[in-house]
Amino acid sequence: MGAGHPLPCSLAPLPDESLPGYILRLSYRLGLSPLQLLVTTGLGVPHARSGRSIRQGLMMNLAPERIEAFAHATRLQPEEIAHLCLSSLATRCPWANIVETTRRNNTHTLSDPWIFTTASRYCPQCLAGDGSPIQDEYGGAWRRLWRLPVVFSCPTHQRLLEHLCPQCRRPALAGTPGTPSALIPLIGNHGIHPAGCRAALRQARRPTERPPLRHPAIGPTPRRLPHHRRRPGPPKSRPPPVRPLPRAPAQPHRRQPPSHPMDPASLRRDVRLLGRVPARRRTDSPEAEQSQHGDGSSMQTA
Repeated sequence: MGAGHPLPCSLAPLPDESLPGYILRLSYRLGLSPLQLLVTTGLGVPHARSGRSIRQGLMMNLAPERIEAFAHATRLQPEEIAHLCLSSLATRCPWANIVETTRRNNTHTLSDPWIFTTASRYCPQCLAGDGSPIQDEYGGAWRRLWRLPVVFSCPTHQRLLEHLCPQCRRPALAGTPGTPSALIPLIGNHGIHPAGCRAALRQARRPTERPPLRHPAIGPTPRRLPHHRRRPGPPKSRPPPVRPLPRAPAQPHRRQPPSHPMDPASLRRDVRLLGRVPARRRTDSPEAEQSQHGDGSSMQTA
């Protein structure tokens, strides 16, 4: 199966399907990587080992000779191939127009910054398929309209579109940060479902999966020395929570009687000592009271 020959089997494009989504579904059916499919159908550079040469401009527009080669390999009509590109939306969305510039005597295609070329929104129900056998096996379509910022909902399933992968929590169909942008992330890997996670960070080996260093004399070298390992200590005990004291029920204000009866004579003596009330002779002194009591007693005896 070389370049210029039709593929043994193909797929019919789904409504509103984009070029990256069609390449993902067709390569998954053929058991090839997206890079191998692009090279075989004439969209990639022959003997390419990475996706750096497969730029994102392919999803915007294809040259007429590339459309003819891709249509011949996939057994499709040229109009169907042109309909996969975002430039077919130019009559409905002015941002999808192609802007060409010349650099070093070469013509380059520039996409408008209002087009999502590095990532895509998606509807989970649409990617799961409509229940047909072909979509149950290869998934639904990555739609062209999901690349437009003005489209943020799915009218079919009455829901908002998602933009992050539920597994890696990174934008869908986004490459590794700091690397040249390609048409499809992990374009050289095969066996990944078209609706699966294609984040390069998830494909890297985890630290626990790295092979240990080996020495010819002592064998495998541990990742950490034994004395560097933390020993599990006793669990730290937390102080009990402070509970507020119960408040006494409010009672109506009552005047409390004195704890002991107060002697009037001692009270007057204390007031005179403080100098607040001038001392004066009262008829109700203890001597007068005794005299009165004496007169009364004498009268009674009389």
